[in-house]
This record gives sequence, C-alpha cells and structure tokens, in this order.
Amino acid sequence: MVKFSLRTNSSLSLKTIYMRKNFSALTRQLFCFLLLAFSIAVQPVQAKVGDKPVSKEQMKQLVKETNNTISFIENKGQWDADVKVAGNTNIGNMYIKNDHIHFLSFKEDAHEAGEEETAEEEEAEANEPKQVHGWGIYLDGSNPNYTVSKEKELPTKYNYFIGKDYNASDVSAFGEVTMNDIYKGIDLRIYSQQSHVMEFDWLVNAGSDFRNIKMRFKGQQGLRLDENGNLSVKLNFDEVKFDIPEAYQVINGKKVLIKMAFDVNGEVASFKAISKIDERYDLVIDPSLKWGTFFENNDDNFDEYLFAVDLDNQGNVYCGGNINVQLTSGAGGYINPASLFGYDATYNTNVDGIIYKLRFDGKVILAITYFGTTVNDRLYGLSLSPDKSTVFFCGLTAGTLPTGSTAAFDGTISTSTDGFVGVLDAAALSNLQYTSYIGGNGNSDEMSSIRALSNNSFVVGGHVNAALTTAAPNYILNAYDATYSGSDEMYIAKFTGFNTLVFGTYIGGTGIDLLNDIQIFSDGAIAFSGESDNATSFPAL
Repeated sequence: MVKFSLRTNSSLSLKTIYMRKNFSALTRQLFCFLLLAFSIAVQPVQAKVGDKPVSKEQMKQLVKETNNTISFIENKGQWDADVKVAGNTNIGNMYIKNDHIHFLSFKEDAHEAGEEETAEEEEAEANEPKQVHGWGIYLDGSNPNYTVSKEKELPTKYNYFIGKDYNASDVSAFGEVTMNDIYKGIDLRIYSQQSHVMEFDWLVNAGSDFRNIKMRFKGQQGLRLDENGNLSVKLNFDEVKFDIPEAYQVINGKKVLIKMAFDVNGEVASFKAISKIDERYDLVIDPSLKWGTFFENNDDNFDEYLFAVDLDNQGNVYCGGNINVQLTSGAGGYINPASLFGYDATYNTNVDGIIYKLRFDGKVILAITYFGTTVNDRLYGLSLSPDKSTVFFCGLTAGTLPTGSTAAFDGTISTSTDGFVGVLDAAALSNLQYTSYIGGNGNSDEMSSIRALSNNSFVVGGHVNAALTTAAPNYILNAYDATYSGSDEMYIAKFTGFNTLVFGTYIGGTGIDLLNDIQIFSDGAIAFSGESDNATSFPAL
C-alpha cells in the first residue's frame, strides 16, 4: 500500500495517499440503497476506573447524553393501559409496552415534506389510506415486573381530547426513559440523538450475562443476517438494519475491544462473543440500527447509480449519481408534487446526473433535480459547504454546460468529454450558482471527487488523459508536479471565489493513475485515494 498527501497552501508536499484497486466498481451499483445509522448500546452499570468500582449513577454519566429530539410522553390514560411511554422516532411511532417495544412505521408521501399544499391536495391526501406497518421487538425471558423511570423532563405539556371531554391533561414528556431490571442485573435506557434517532443503552451489571438478552421480532416480513453479518429486518416498504455490534469492556477507565456478532434463531436475535470476555468488568455492545430505502421509480428499466452522499445538520441526506429515465412526477407520480423538482425537471437523453435530498428518516424526497446536457453526463462527487447552504458536485460531460451566476474558470469544452464542477443551493436545489469545465484535450477527462471548503471555495480531483493548458486558463499553479507524464494522470486543484485557482497539480507516473476520492484534514492536508497500474513510476515517499 502506497501512502501520500497534499497541503492546500501554495507550498505543496507529497505525503499520504491510500491506494485501493477497483474502488469505482464497488460503488457503481444499479440501485440506490441508503443506510443511516443510529446506535443501540449495551452499557454495563458497574465499571472500574482504576481500583475503584463505579456506581450505577456514575456509570450513567459515561454514556451519551440525550439530544431531546424525541419527546417520550407518559401515559395518563390517553393510550391503552399496557403502554408505559410513547415517542415519535426516526423509524415510526414507538410504544414501550409491558413485554415489548412496538413500532408503527408509515409510508409517507412527498406532500409531507413541508411543501405548501392546495386545498384540493389536502382533501385528496386526507382521503388517501396511509400505509402502516406494525411490528415489535419482544424481550423474551424479561422480567414482567420491571419498572420505568423517566428522566430529563421537558417543558412541553400535552393535552388529549376525546369528543368534548379531556382524555388526559397536563401530560409530561421526558428526554429519556429507563426500563429498570428488564433482565436480571440489566436495565434498558432509551433516549434520542439528532434527527429523532432513537438509541438504546443496555446497562448490564458486571458479571451479568448479556446472553439473557433475546430480541424476538414479530410482524416483519423477514429477519436474516446479510452477507456482512448485519441483522436485516424487512418491512413492507422499508428495511431496518442493525450493524454488527461494536463491543468493548471498560477496564481501568479504558476501552478494550471485544469481537462480537449477532446470532439469529428463527425470529429471535441475540449476541454472541467471538473473543474472550473478562466477567470482572463491564461490557458494552453497540450495534447500530439503520433505515434503508430504494430509489427505483417503479420501473424495471430503471438504472440509478449512487456515487456520493452528504448530510446536513438536520440529518437530511444529499445524494448524487446518474439516471437513465425520466422520473414520473405530479399527482400519482414517483415525485409528487412535481414542484419538488428544483433547477431542472427534464431528463435529457441517455444518462443524466441527478441530485436529490432525502429527509433524515429516508421516507420523503425534499428536493430533486437533474443536471445534464443533451448528451451523456455523469455525476460522481458531491459535498455540502460547511454551513450546509450550498451543494458542490462534479463529474464528466460531453455537452454544453448551463451557466451559473458566476463566470466559469473554464467555459469551453476542450474535446469529446471534459470534467466539470457545479454549485447549487442546498435548500431547494433550484439556484445554479456556478459551473465550469475542468479538463484538457483528452477524450476521457473526469472529476470524481469534490470537497467544499466554504460557500465559494473547494478542492476537486479526478484524472485527465492529455496535458492541461497553462495559458488562459492556467490549470497548473504552485504544483507538486507540473509535468503531464502520459496516459491517464490524477489531477487535484483548489479554487477560491469559485473560479480563482490557488493550486493545480498532477499526481502520477507513466501508467494509468485514477483518483476516486479526496478528503480534507483540519490542518488543510488533502488525503486522496485511487489506483495505479504502474507502481514503479508512481511517486514514492
């Protein structure tokens, strides 16, 4: 493995790059399958720090703080008597009942993305039946006499009505709840992280047996371990996944990693230890619960390649890739309402780039746009600005780019295909701020990765297969390597003010050198990954 890196200032040095073969082939799938994680932690209640045991209350100070994005509401008669508390989570409504945790997951329409609706649309939506999937996690062998404690009371109060009478009034909500002694020596703490993401901490006394935890799934369409060992729960219109659990013990205040896995027997999932556990100390088992969704237009001929994702501060997901069909839109269409389309609502031909914004729970498209010309266009990289107000993207095109509100660094396509960069507003994907070609006289130049540094500054990388111009526009500036070596060669550039080149450099030898991804460190260094077929000529450390 060869390692290199670059600094973003004018004094460039070759330092660290991670080379990986066939990265592109692994990422170019025929569907868009997204996974967003939220954690389910198993946290013991009596760790040792140094030689002193840690009390249960002290141990709770070591677990993650709730972000209070879910209000866990107490039951004062507004629900059935077996409901302890309820909350609205990222995977649906949740009800903690006597012997299980029950979920109602809803399939939502694009109307619910916060768009303004007409009276006709509101009436039609009210008359449309909701698709609901009820399912539950039953805790086999659990203590039927467990108690529930509620902590971090929130200021909001709730009132519930039936007809003209109160059903319940002055109902309190809390930031977290704990199912105490749900198994012998084990508590279950439930709280929230960002974007209504619900988390669990299993609080297990040192010496207690984590194998007593048995989660029986009921109401799902399937329960299995996937090829990577993750636990997959198939619902009617969603998929929920639990990652392979990360596990460690707290020994003398430090984490000692423990290798663990899921064990599935029919509908029951539990944990098993692959490496040795020291029963004198506490154990943390931390699988991650995810949602998953397909983006497929209800069309057997649909191919959509997802290449890049990024998240905003609310957990909404920005996706970039390519598409080969016109998406149906409007009433009854795949994109409904049609106003969700931002900058470009028209599929041009063959392959277009596409960018879309999914709500944090994956159930609603908030905004979507094509990006392309009248010939083939491919989008490979996407990045949000630090303040999440702007979307930067890049790829390759064979056509005439639309122009943004800022003049391009390079406004002329050089040959059959050039790389490109583009910038849109993040809110509605409707305001095209900037486009520019990035390429030379080669016939297959492309930009494969981009990272935003500010609202108008970015680093972009890809490869070119002919020398870039050094006249206007000058692509080579403050370069680590100013000489094109032949064949395909990596190219990395930094721009400010959209179109001012800070540096531009080749990276590579005489072979085929392709760049797949770049990342920016806090000190300005650039890490980049790719592949080379000539290790002899590739730059050495």
